[in-house]
Amino acid sequence: MAEIFIERDSSATSNIDKELESLQIADTAFRNPSGLDDDGQYSSARSIVKIFANIFETESLRALVS
Repeated sequence: MAEIFIERDSSATSNIDKELESLQIADTAFRNPSGLDDDGQYSSARSIVKIFANIFETESLRALVS
């Protein structure tokens, strides 16, 4: 069971990293889909601003966070 969760988490973080790359956000790396602290996980202030700017450009996401 644990192996399934590890594989799923790895796939999810890979998808997140690909999406960040497509948005030209280079100073962020996820190691788990929750975003909780983990070794090797980091983000710059500039990256956070770009991520939130993208969220607010997407109507369905904007509704979730407002």
